[in-house]
Amino acid sequence: MWNRYYGNEPMDLKLLALRFGKKCWIFLITSLLGILLTGGPYFLIHVVFGPARQYEAVTDIYVNYAKMSSGAEYTYFNQNTWTQLMQDDVFTDKILAALGSNPGIDKETLKKDISATMLSDTRIVTTTVRTGNTELTMKINKAVIQAFCEFAGEQKEIAGIKILQKPAKAELVTVDVRTLRACMLGLVIFDAVAFFYLLLYMILDDSVYLPAAFEKRYQIPMIGTIHSRELKLMAKQFFTKPPLLITADSDVELGDVKNALLLHSVETGVCIDMSGEFVETIREQIQASGELLLVVKAGAHNGRMIEKTMEICSKCGCPVRAALLWEADEKLIRTYYLPQHVFGKSGRSGRK
Repeated sequence: MWNRYYGNEPMDLKLLALRFGKKCWIFLITSLLGILLTGGPYFLIHVVFGPARQYEAVTDIYVNYAKMSSGAEYTYFNQNTWTQLMQDDVFTDKILAALGSNPGIDKETLKKDISATMLSDTRIVTTTVRTGNTELTMKINKAVIQAFCEFAGEQKEIAGIKILQKPAKAELVTVDVRTLRACMLGLVIFDAVAFFYLLLYMILDDSVYLPAAFEKRYQIPMIGTIHSRELKLMAKQFFTKPPLLITADSDVELGDVKNALLLHSVETGVCIDMSGEFVETIREQIQASGELLLVVKAGAHNGRMIEKTMEICSKCGCPVRAALLWEADEKLIRTYYLPQHVFGKSGRSGRK
């Protein structure tokens, strides 16, 4: 029966791939949008309007702990201890005193610029000074070392310290800017959204693009398109007299269809637009003709209207005998019917 529902139709992967190929320009646009809308703001935030350049000086200090009466070393100073001590007044006051009069540097600013930690060995303290000026960085670093020496001399738990590594100059802090990764992430996200949107759009599309697809869906023969070489032969095969032209698409000019068919020596009768207002004469014309040629516009999202039109004709006692695909994409059709080896091996089994 012709009234098969589009939702039960198997997907034509070859047609789907060809339609995706015709939409490849969309992925170019979404790729550019993804790069601009993701990489652009990231570049502005982290590069153009990012934080100012900073310079740091890293010093490694070896702490020789004193021994208790039992012979064991004092182990009171761990990583958390040094991190906290560097922020306490016991250190900051000594650093500020070593810096002397330096406008723009107060205790709160100094706390943000200095830090201390232990990377591996509990006897090696690593201090870091980071500011926006190379000279100021080295000046604070020198004051930190001096404050460290004074602090060590005041603590009975520390027998002495030794500078393992002291920077000769402040190094520029390298900012981890990943603009390229941000651009690639935007490109992938936008293209993925476009792909799944197009996939869903094409799966739900009930349009007709190929004569074979119409025949599989509605079980009604299609004599081809207006450019088919076999059009005249098929018209003679299915119609014994000039058929009545009907269409479900309001934007199809049946007069143009009739003139185009005449160029192929195919004569037609009355033209009826089923998408317009139904009048009593339509039923009389259909029954009087007896032979109906349905004009289907390609890619018009008209699947349900086609079913409705054929249902009306069938109930009027004159089912549609054949159909014509109007304004079809001839390039798509020719590509679809290219030999299978052009697209690679088919998915059929290898039975002989």
